[in-house]
Amino acid sequence: MSINKQAFIPGTSQPPIYPLGRYLPVIPNGMITRMLDKKTKRGGVLVDPFGTSPAAIIEAARAGYRIIVACNNPIISHMLRVKAKAYSNERFLRILSTLSATRKGDERLERHLEDLYQVQCPECSASNQARMFIWAKGASTPTAAVLECPACKRKSELPAGPESQQKLFALLKGSMYRARALERIAAVNDPIRPRVEQALESYQARPLYVLITILNRLESLQLDVDDESILQALLISAFDAGNTLWPHPSSNLRPKQLVLPPNIRENNLWLVLNEAISEWCGDDASVPVVDFPQIPPMSGGISIFPGRIRELARDIGTKIKVDGLLAVMPRPNQAFWTLSAVWAGWLWGPSAVQPFKSALVRQRYDWQWYADALASITASLKVEALKDTVVTGLITEYEPTFLNSTLTAFDSGGFSVTGYSYNPEVNIVQLTWEHNDGISSPTVDTRTIIHEAINEQMVVFNQPVEYSIVGAAVGLALANNHLYRVQPGEASDRYTATQNSLKAELLTAGDYIRFRGQRALESEIWWKNGLKVGPYSLDDQIELAMLEILMKASEIKYTDLQDLLFNQFSGLLTPSSELIRTILDSYGEMTDSTAGVWRLLHRENPLTRQADISDILKTLKKIGKQFGYITDGETDVVWKDDEGNLVNYYVPSVHACISGLMINSTYPSEKSVIAIPASRANLLLYKVEKNPLLYEKISAGWRIVKFRHIRQISSENQDDAEQWQLQLDMDPLEYKPTQMKMF
Repeated sequence: MSINKQAFIPGTSQPPIYPLGRYLPVIPNGMITRMLDKKTKRGGVLVDPFGTSPAAIIEAARAGYRIIVACNNPIISHMLRVKAKAYSNERFLRILSTLSATRKGDERLERHLEDLYQVQCPECSASNQARMFIWAKGASTPTAAVLECPACKRKSELPAGPESQQKLFALLKGSMYRARALERIAAVNDPIRPRVEQALESYQARPLYVLITILNRLESLQLDVDDESILQALLISAFDAGNTLWPHPSSNLRPKQLVLPPNIRENNLWLVLNEAISEWCGDDASVPVVDFPQIPPMSGGISIFPGRIRELARDIGTKIKVDGLLAVMPRPNQAFWTLSAVWAGWLWGPSAVQPFKSALVRQRYDWQWYADALASITASLKVEALKDTVVTGLITEYEPTFLNSTLTAFDSGGFSVTGYSYNPEVNIVQLTWEHNDGISSPTVDTRTIIHEAINEQMVVFNQPVEYSIVGAAVGLALANNHLYRVQPGEASDRYTATQNSLKAELLTAGDYIRFRGQRALESEIWWKNGLKVGPYSLDDQIELAMLEILMKASEIKYTDLQDLLFNQFSGLLTPSSELIRTILDSYGEMTDSTAGVWRLLHRENPLTRQADISDILKTLKKIGKQFGYITDGETDVVWKDDEGNLVNYYVPSVHACISGLMINSTYPSEKSVIAIPASRANLLLYKVEKNPLLYEKISAGWRIVKFRHIRQISSENQDDAEQWQLQLDMDPLEYKPTQMKMF
């Protein structure tokens, strides 16, 4: 069983917006369905051993798959149940209104909580709720408040005034609410209580007061099961918005540890409850959700097993025919796992915290730990009911250590990788595995495979390679040869040994060039010292392939073009949308912006461009002779003086595929000139920025000149060779990033 390069399967639209999205895998909408359709018929039964991505599970169920999910995180289980039912916006509003009308002392709860966030607008003096307060790390009071005033429609950041400070001091006086928050999670004699106390340090006084006050009101409300679930869902959003893991200014931070940012954003939790409705309600049809051992109907649905895959694998037995496994890999996340324990305790009491006890005790996670933990799971998948199933796997937020620890665990667990693809732009790896226990010991050693994998990838790319590609190529080659499986020790030992061998290979004196100033290995771009560059880099090959597609098709949708390219450039070669769009902007025009339809520009047809080349060659030879130089060349032009000394070397090209020509040229860089159409300039500069070998040549003196500039200066300086040389550089190229649209 050998490993295959697969075409990367893109999604159909942007990732859906989900609650707790900053902790969950980011997966483009439609990707999971398209991946599963390659391996499994709709209506088939899938097992998800991790329950990592509610969005992926619900998408697959909505597409017609029946998914049994092993999920021992009650927060994720609750999200699955609520999101699958697709409750209406109106129902959320009604239930939140019911909560608002409850009493806190002599006033409505809504009014009481709003008052905690009141500040005065500096523009119109109206009193309104601050959207957030800003705290410096370690400060005892906030430094500022952010107000979006509904009266004067202005947004302002103002100092936290005495009134808001006074309200905060009143909350700080008593510890009742913090004690209540602790008691809901762990009893006095519970061994995990010290860890829970540490976790609660992620909550400041005002958010904790608001959350516990609402939880107390929730207990007094007479709600049916669905209404209670809806209110609990909104509270989960408030639980997350209330912690101190929100930086100011806002960023796309995806927390992995309970580490405070330098400046903390304290969100207005009453506003959060109202705004979270849009993340929880749904416009799509509801999806059936049942409890295992029930199985959803043939139309698709979700069966939740509230435990680990080890127990589920034993319980599946032989009565249920499983057609495949869907494995969105769980990335270690101490922050989310710890906070999930806190939130589960707040909602359902200490019993709900039991699945998280080990997560609360263990505060740090590394990839060695992950390899061992995942290996114990893959070993549990080798039951008879799952023996002949294909594992469809997905790694989001890819990094080589994540992939290689995953490959170690699956290889150690008796699985063979049968297919792979990687898209650096969305940072996702797609994988398939099958059971394969009968492996004989390989006859090659680890270092040899690593050396060959790196060099093979560099030859294929024909340009320096990012470490992310190097690491993936090595990991996949080791898995293909089952070198993780046959090494001594636990999975963590095997992972560590192979990582050390990879680093030793790259750091072998004189063997490899690194281009970013001796930074960390993982952030470098690598090239094999002495490796000869072929005619076309990978970017060049993609450009030529796209040009061929555009010439054959009168018009083509962007998505169809992308699929053709992904099939041609598979595995680790997936073209980025930025490169595709840069090439399209160079050669094509959009004829339908709504449908994303493109066609080749009329001026880019081969006959027109060949005429351009002939004209430029003719012009350069003519001007050279007028300057008194000896000119030579058929597809290029060489100028020499009377003594045979090189004056200039010109290479006209209708495309931007000049990497091999420029890098392998024997002519001095400072006397060499590439002439290209103006529409190719941005594309060529994009390639230069990506390719350090090209960049070195440009830095050494190679000049890039547009066809139109050649024509212009040839008409102005027919007798002045010195003026010609000066004006060659008078129309410099400037790179302009494309306005990318992923979908």
